[in-house]
Amino acid sequence: MGVPDADLVLLVTTRPTTGNTLAWAVACERDQWGRAIAGHVNVAPRHLTAEAETLLSATLIHEVMHVLGFDPHAFAHFRDERKRQHNQV
Repeated sequence: MGVPDADLVLLVTTRPTTGNTLAWAVACERDQWGRAIAGHVNVAPRHLTAEAETLLSATLIHEVMHVLGFDPHAFAHFRDERKRQHNQV
């Protein structure tokens, strides 16, 4: 990735979203064990207000957790110490 000593590189953007979507996140790259090493979090700029600070903080934590693997779609990438995939995470 070109970032020395980094475990995770996280790109954070403020691009408009559709509907009521406050933010979204995705893991963009994974290592040989399925762990995220690069991710992207986007926050809708219309929600970047002082009034929404508490909600925004909680939402950003929630979205970063998705990048880190707390997402049913990421479970298929989990591996054990022998790099074996597990179906029942």
